[in-house]
Amino acid sequence: MNHALAALERVSFGALPDPAELAIMLSDPECRLVNLSGVEPEHIYAAVDGWQGAISSFVMADVFSRDADMRAYDLATLVPPTSEELLTAMGVENAEIFCMAVRTATRLIRRPTGRVHVYCHRGIGRSVAVTFASVAVLLGLSPLAAARVFLRRWPNTRLSPRMISAIELVNMGPAFSSALHFGNRA
Repeated sequence: MNHALAALERVSFGALPDPAELAIMLSDPECRLVNLSGVEPEHIYAAVDGWQGAISSFVMADVFSRDADMRAYDLATLVPPTSEELLTAMGVENAEIFCMAVRTATRLIRRPTGRVHVYCHRGIGRSVAVTFASVAVLLGLSPLAAARVFLRRWPNTRLSPRMISAIELVNMGPAFSSALHFGNRA
C-alpha cells in the first residue's frame, strides 16, 4: 500500500487545461491525461505538440457536481445513494463509461513513472469522481476509507455522496453488467 500511496503524488485533477497548461504538462513525455470534459482534444489542442496518444477521452454526463450533492456533510453520518439509485441517475451508458474511465486512470496511476492528470470541464465533478474511484481501487479500500485517504491527500476537495457510491459500480466486477440492466426488465 505504501507504493500505491506514493503513486498518488503523481496524480492531479482539475478543470479543462488551456493549451499553455497542456504544453507544460506534456513537457514530461511520461505525462498522461484522462479527459472527461466532453471537449475533443483536437478542437482546442491542435496547436500543441504531443497531445496525441497522451490523452484518453471519455464523454459522459456530469451527475456528480449538482449543487445539492456538493454541500458539506459528515463522513461518519453520510448515507450515500444505493448502487441502484446511482444507476438510475447516471443511466447505463454513463455508468459503463465511468467504469472505463476509472479503469484507464487506475492503469495509468499504476505505471512506475509519469504524472497522471484527470480533467473535466469545471474540475469539480467527473474528474474528482474518477480520481476518487481510482484511488479506492488502487488502494483496495472501502468507499468511506478511501474518502478519508483522498481528503487527507486533497483536503480542499468536495466529495459528493454520488462519488462515494460510484466506487461500488467499479467494485461490482462481473455483476456490473447484469446490475446495470436491472431497469430494462420487461
